[in-house]
Amino acid sequence: MTNVAENERVKSKRPKNTESQLIFGGTFDPFHLGHLNLCKHVAGDLDVNTITLLPANIPPHKAAAKVSSQHRLAMLQALAQQEPLFRVDGRELNRDKPSYTVDTLKEIKLETPALSLSLLIGMDSLLSFTQWHQWQEIIARVNLIVCTRPNYTLDIKQLHTELQKRLTDKASLNLADVGQIYLAPSANVDLSSTDIRYQLSQVNTYDSSSVTTSSQVPSQAFNQLPKVIAEYIKQRQLYC
Repeated sequence: MTNVAENERVKSKRPKNTESQLIFGGTFDPFHLGHLNLCKHVAGDLDVNTITLLPANIPPHKAAAKVSSQHRLAMLQALAQQEPLFRVDGRELNRDKPSYTVDTLKEIKLETPALSLSLLIGMDSLLSFTQWHQWQEIIARVNLIVCTRPNYTLDIKQLHTELQKRLTDKASLNLADVGQIYLAPSANVDLSSTDIRYQLSQVNTYDSSSVTTSSQVPSQAFNQLPKVIAEYIKQRQLYC
């Protein structure tokens, strides 16, 4: 990791006893075991007790979700009832226009000014971060926690110079209120919501008797989902 001068590494010192919140946003169409294992891995690495899941309504950079926002929210709420690590914030689903991360962060900070925010993103998002709407405003309001890829070494020259100088280690991250980028160890999980949706679309209906089906394709897809979400999808015949 490149050493960074102290005045650059800690843009804003974190006051003692500051409450912190780790936010993980996405379409979650659907939320799968890759998401779950990643969150648990990061929570263990950073000693985090709660991760806020922030389902997006109309992501500016993606096509519309395949199922309704009500279903996606309900699936996450069902998961949170069984997994105490999670809480769900559905505010973006109430918007009738594209959701920008910076707007949500501004809202949260207005509601709880003393709250220290961190945003959990993937490596692809970091590499394209300067294309995000008002990215400078985002990094001025949060720390970025980046989920690294298995067997991948980041060439920091791929990053904008402003992002390069914000890379930090875990010890310095714990001291900083905003403006730092921490590369979390890889969770070693490689699943895709797109692939899961495709697998589920290969049948006209699911066997409603159990999560396991006689058809191999949807069975494999359901095995990549938390059980409570797989059951929700089967009961309502989503994605098929």
